[in-house]
Amino acid sequence: METLAAISLVGSIIQFIDAGGKLVTAAKEIRQSTSGMTEKDHSMQETAQRLRDLSSRIGSFSSAPLTPDQSDLRMLAHDCGKLSEQMLSLISTSTPMNGKSYLRSLRSAYQSHRYRQPRKELEQKLLECHAQLQFQYNKVIR
Repeated sequence: METLAAISLVGSIIQFIDAGGKLVTAAKEIRQSTSGMTEKDHSMQETAQRLRDLSSRIGSFSSAPLTPDQSDLRMLAHDCGKLSEQMLSLISTSTPMNGKSYLRSLRSAYQSHRYRQPRKELEQKLLECHAQLQFQYNKVIR
């Protein structure tokens, strides 16, 4: 029984060291980057901003009577815009004010790690929303 407890303790220590190493690596990347965030976060931020802007443009089409497909496109664009705003908000929670401070970079890396699951789910929803937006747009222009 004591052997099993020792193995469990060693496994926990290894996991802790691995997680700490990943946090330090992410903090170093954040500190060295010009944007103050990891490359993945920066890429996701740009994608979410583009999708938000596209959704805004689609939503601001003329107020003339819309066909059902155009109305669906407008509602879908609105939903995509909200998802984009949520992603941008999540990304901003893990962006340090001063990216050159090691402590703030470490805090940012921790925040990014802490919210990784909601971000992953939101990223998947954004991909689905983008695909639906493309499909609906193609349907409208035909």
